Amino acid sequence: MKVLSLDSVTRHFGHLVAVRDLSFSVDSGHVVGFLGPNGAGKTTTLRMILDILRPSSGTIEVLGGPPGRQKAAEIGFLPEERGLYPGMSVLQTVVYFGQLKGLSRSASQSAAAPLIERFGLAEFRDRRVDRRSKGMA
Repeated sequence: MKVLSLDSVTRHFGHLVAVRDLSFSVDSGHVVGFLGPNGAGKTTTLRMILDILRPSSGTIEVLGGPPGRQKAAEIGFLPEERGLYPGMSVLQTVVYFGQLKGLSRSASQSAAAPLIERFGLAEFRDRRVDRRSKGMA
């Protein structure tokens, strides 16, 4: 099964062509990485896959259909800028993101500790996220 498919995807920003006629697909169970120099279109392509940007032309299918927010929970993405608040602890961050996903504060607090434990971060729960490595954060 194809989990991702790009067919002749192009993205313009005015006269600048950030992505030109990109086509590839990814089968279920495979891991893919984008490598290339600055300005090669890596971030623009990921933003189109995540439906943050729309292609100027071409089509993208994610998990069997067009990209969209309804699929966000099924997609993992680790951007260069993590969007974390550096002064918050690991626990505060998990609680905050739980609330952003629609949990009440109390439900988010109840779910946070087991989640932190599950990922082996219990010893860091009260430490600031800006003191963690990118992978740990």
